[in-house]
Amino acid sequence: METLIAKSKKFDSMSFEYVIEDVYASAEGKVWTKGSKSKNEITMDGQTMIIIVDFATDEAIVYYPQDNIATLEDLVPDMVGWYENPTNYYEDLDIANVKMVGSETVDGYKCKIMTVSNDKGEVENKVWISEEYGIPLRIEAYYEDGVAGTLEYKNLKVEPVSEAEFKLPDNVEVMDRRDS
Repeated sequence: METLIAKSKKFDSMSFEYVIEDVYASAEGKVWTKGSKSKNEITMDGQTMIIIVDFATDEAIVYYPQDNIATLEDLVPDMVGWYENPTNYYEDLDIANVKMVGSETVDGYKCKIMTVSNDKGEVENKVWISEEYGIPLRIEAYYEDGVAGTLEYKNLKVEPVSEAEFKLPDNVEVMDRRDS
């Protein structure tokens, strides 16, 4: 398992789409990452928001394309969702609670399926991990009431992302809302 997860650490540029479905919320989006930069184009409840983050400068641009409004802000943890990079799933993973349970193809990628249990031995997540990249492509979360939420990553492309992807349209004025 550690070898499979280690594969995911060697990529610094990728793009993918995602779909989140559970009882609390549903959203879909597309993400581009390159080095210290990330762009998340998320749509929830019919509204689209684009967040461009530079972790090197701790700044974020929040852009609402339907209103053509953008703000430059200090980066705060709530601006970046854990779902914005599939490898974020591994940050708090206790490998002792992981069990391999099978194989399956997801979005054209051969995947290993693992379950992740809590300290009581109850399965909390089921995860499909790309054998090629070590990146999770589907995560099912089970809640105490048995309801499952899903996060699916689709159209994964592990390839260079253009710097142009992190630029706003020329006609957008950015309001500076940083504390500095």
